[in-house]
Amino acid sequence: MNINGRIFIINKLCELTTISQHKIWMHKILVSFCQEQEVTQTVVFAMVKDRWCASRLLVT
Repeated sequence: MNINGRIFIINKLCELTTISQHKIWMHKILVSFCQEQEVTQTVVFAMVKDRWCASRLLVT
């Protein structure tokens, strides 16, 4: 899957993060995405539409 496809999925999954289990799951997905693509979390924030959601998910 290309990077845009993955970002689309991350954006969609952000909509599910009202439940704390989903929040933990999304955190793992975003961290693993950053490692796979060799990009920083800041770059991911810029690509994810809901930046508040992304930053909240990455706070441990």
